[in-house]
Amino acid sequence: MKYERIKPLFGDDFVKLQNAKVLLLGVGGVGGHCLDCLCRSGVKHITIVDFDTYDASNQNRQLHSEFHEGEVKVHALQKHYPHIQIINTKIDEAWVEAFDFGGYDVVLDAIDDIKPKLSLAQKCHKKLISSLGSAKRLDPTKVEAGDIWKSYGDKFGAKIRYELKKRGFNKKYKVVFSAEEAKTKEKASFVGVTATFGLVMCAEALGMLRRKKMDDLQINPLMCEGIIGDGCGGGRIFYIEDETLYAHDPVSKESMTLLKNIKKAKKISKAKCIITIECEDEMIEFDLSKMKKE
Repeated sequence: MKYERIKPLFGDDFVKLQNAKVLLLGVGGVGGHCLDCLCRSGVKHITIVDFDTYDASNQNRQLHSEFHEGEVKVHALQKHYPHIQIINTKIDEAWVEAFDFGGYDVVLDAIDDIKPKLSLAQKCHKKLISSLGSAKRLDPTKVEAGDIWKSYGDKFGAKIRYELKKRGFNKKYKVVFSAEEAKTKEKASFVGVTATFGLVMCAEALGMLRRKKMDDLQINPLMCEGIIGDGCGGGRIFYIEDETLYAHDPVSKESMTLLKNIKKAKKISKAKCIITIECEDEMIEFDLSKMKKE
């Protein structure tokens, strides 16, 4: 099974990851590795936003770039991660102000432009994780995550803190940064550092999602919970993954396969012993009481 080596690490929280909705802004050297990490960790509902295209200069640090030179990044990445949603647009202050972030549990900022980064902090700091400067550095062991106001050693981060103070903003939010001094004034990046930024951002996002209560997460239409005392699957979590319906027991931490080959599922719900699966072409009713008798 695809996630059998990671489920034991997350336990009951794995269902939270599959239920969560993540917005990733920027899919370059940092964001691309963050995206790959999220997908391999079981996060199903990811929307990526970028406007750029791949060129030869990206190939020293950006995943899949060597296969898609000249292509729009979000379109190219959707070929590798078919389940993601994409938005092909430039992220500027106007876009941040107009966009509705309410439908996402975590917002990941892996963009370079300072003005939209400031707007993001002001608009959604409670669920924001932001990347500071990853370029011109060589030591991945210097990468860390912490409070924006306690970050240090990064001129880009210092500029952001200065501008936030000018705007009267004093809220806390998480950033990924490096205290290593820049090694050159020229444009330069090392994949060992940029990838580490992306992986740390991913790990911080997973941690944020795991700390959330299930009721606080955005609703996943392919998951429902059994009510304790209803006689059929009470307390269990039912979800669809890879065209298969599973029942997850939070107590034993085991998942049971209930039904396979479910095509184009859009929504599931449970009423007493019946799980109803709404697909694009049909409606499926699965009777838990019959399975129990068998």
